[in-house]
Amino acid sequence: MVQPSRSVAFEAAAEFLDRVTAQLSTTLAERRAQAPEEAVALVEELERLVRAGGKRIRPLFCYWGYRATEGEEGGGPQGEAFDALVMAGAAIELVHTAAIVHDDLIDDSSWRRGVTSSHRRLAGLRDEEDERLGRAGAILVGDLAQALADRTLASCGFPPERVVDAFGPFTWMREEAAHGEFLDVLAVRRTGHAADGHDPERRARRVAVLKSGSYTVTAPLLVGAALAGAPDEVGEALRAYGTALGEAFQLRDDVLGLFGDPDVTGKDRDGDIRSGKETILMARARAADPAVRELLLERLGDPALTASQLEEVRTAVRDSGALAGVLQLIEELAADAVAAIDGAFGKPTEQALSELATLVVVRDA
Repeated sequence: MVQPSRSVAFEAAAEFLDRVTAQLSTTLAERRAQAPEEAVALVEELERLVRAGGKRIRPLFCYWGYRATEGEEGGGPQGEAFDALVMAGAAIELVHTAAIVHDDLIDDSSWRRGVTSSHRRLAGLRDEEDERLGRAGAILVGDLAQALADRTLASCGFPPERVVDAFGPFTWMREEAAHGEFLDVLAVRRTGHAADGHDPERRARRVAVLKSGSYTVTAPLLVGAALAGAPDEVGEALRAYGTALGEAFQLRDDVLGLFGDPDVTGKDRDGDIRSGKETILMARARAADPAVRELLLERLGDPALTASQLEEVRTAVRDSGALAGVLQLIEELAADAVAAIDGAFGKPTEQALSELATLVVVRDA
């Protein structure tokens, strides 16, 4: 496994990622100072999520997208360009923060990054639990993060024409994520209900590309490339890499969502079963075995499942061969991503992006 602490991709960008986190704190502190007293709780919630951590993988892809224009001896952005790229990375992380707040609300998830999800926490701001306040507050926290993201990128400091170019993929990443999230909601099954007639695996893979793939890998790479003034051929190679690796990233999320360790992922691993989420794992398990299909038809979407019933679902998915098959698909997609950039960039960038592809395959959080 490629450990982030030893990876060229992370080592070369370590100062950048630290600065992105610091910039997020600065941006939110400035917003908190300007917010009406009664609305400070929204900014404080964003600050809480930033402090809770996160992989900062999207700013990292932005960094390497910028460096894709370098030759063999490139050393990364310096001076004002470095500062401006930090702002862009912070903007991308704010978009991600908005996305996870809204995603947790849609999925009614209780945990994120090992802490209480925003809608759950905001529901407790008053003396009595107020679910309506929690839901409304989470929507507004996400909206605020999006507004701050736009402002941060617009004022990042790169030449205006490059910032305008960067807003193309920066906007597209949110459009794709919204489409994917909606398809994800449409695909949720309820106990006793059959599928809606669509090919479940094809739909699950489409959701993976839209909901996470585009905005996790491809768009951040393209934002960085646009800010560097990259030629079209660089963008084409990054897009091919990002499309394959982005799908692999989301499919790995699906695996971790069912089989991961909650203490490591910071997420509830029962949520996909209780909500009836149609992941590729469920689609393949049903297709492999009629008995598993009947079990999943009965169990998926039942919020009252016991611990033993939840484990029975996991065992059935594993024994059906679905888990092994999806893990193999993830490896194949990562290999496709690496092949797409073979010889396309200078050695530092190509090595970093290849390592990130390996990390996606084996990550446990």
